[in-house]
Amino acid sequence: MHKVIKLQSLALTNKKVSELNLARIEAKRVIQEFILPNIDSCENNSELQKLIYYNIRKTSFLPSQVLLNLIRSSFHLKEKPTDKRDINRITLDYNLPRASKMFIENGRLFFAITIRPRHRIVIPIKSNNSIQRFNTHLKDGWEPKQISLTYNNEILANIEKRKEPKPYTNHLGVDINANNVSLTVLTPQGKILKQLYLGKNLWKRKNKILLRKSKLQSYADKGNSKARYKLRKLKRKVRNITKNAIGEITKEMHNIAEKYQAKIVFERLHKFKANKGRRANKVISLIPFKLLQMQNAVRSVDSGIPLGYISGYHTSKWCPRCGSVNPSHNGSNYAIYRCSNCGLIVNSDRKASLAVAVKKFAERMCITNNTNAFFQISANRVPVNALFWTNENVVSNDAVHLDTSLEPKVSLSN
Repeated sequence: MHKVIKLQSLALTNKKVSELNLARIEAKRVIQEFILPNIDSCENNSELQKLIYYNIRKTSFLPSQVLLNLIRSSFHLKEKPTDKRDINRITLDYNLPRASKMFIENGRLFFAITIRPRHRIVIPIKSNNSIQRFNTHLKDGWEPKQISLTYNNEILANIEKRKEPKPYTNHLGVDINANNVSLTVLTPQGKILKQLYLGKNLWKRKNKILLRKSKLQSYADKGNSKARYKLRKLKRKVRNITKNAIGEITKEMHNIAEKYQAKIVFERLHKFKANKGRRANKVISLIPFKLLQMQNAVRSVDSGIPLGYISGYHTSKWCPRCGSVNPSHNGSNYAIYRCSNCGLIVNSDRKASLAVAVKKFAERMCITNNTNAFFQISANRVPVNALFWTNENVVSNDAVHLDTSLEPKVSLSN
């Protein structure tokens, strides 16, 4: 649920008013020079953002979050005729807590908004019926998400209330590797709802940059200052491309998780073991698994989609059909996984993401009062902590089985 409450500020100093006017003038310039000339060639906000965002960042002092909101809110101008696109009544949106902060001092509410990097102005809010209504909503569980400044310096507080959490019964297994991010949506009954790959373009673009980087490195080693400058620019470019691509992948993952009501499951990884040779180590070191997990953790706070982690021990070697451990890849083809026990032959990336989802269902933890629960999979080769399957004859006073069967219903023969 979403509401907007109009608040009134106390009289601002001339310096604060001039700072707000300067930010509004800068916003108009961005719209005139970047948004309006390109708005007709884009079909949605995402295309417009990809086209102009990095060019805007080079020239504008406005915070990045404000610029993204400005692009999003200005896209509606496309629906109006060219001669009726009024940019004088624009609104600046400051997200909480990224571009603004809310605090109370001596019983009065204040908003601190970021005009430019490392420079904020504090706006005191007038105590009246509006602020009482605002405080009442906060006590009822509403949360402030955004502060909007209108063209005449009015303050609009955007508040939201979380919906009741949905039951996320399925699991979305995630496996990240040097070529893509593979996903598998699995039900508790072992049915695969969806499998797909994300981020293939990211690795293709990075490979092209790495080829250029190797050539420039040879010139830089010979003392070429221009090559060293180009290398620094390439490093920044790779970092920006990676962050943007991981953000898009994270958004798509959460859309899939919301659609299938699935909990997102990652391997609990701290660092990759890079001991496969110089060339392979270089590729492995560039896998942004930590960035992907961090962005998912941040996004899950807003979306409410839970995250889960499982031990990464033998995930690539573990067969989700029979539970045996095999060499992670077929000797003749690195992309193929072959189980020597049950004969399963499948793409290794698809199998790894499925194994992550299955292992989360099969994971167990300590139990009390003889109730069904899970035991955690150990990274050590301890038989007591091995996976239980429902067709096994297990007799124990300390552990019990799941009620649902996983083995006979997980089919990877495709």
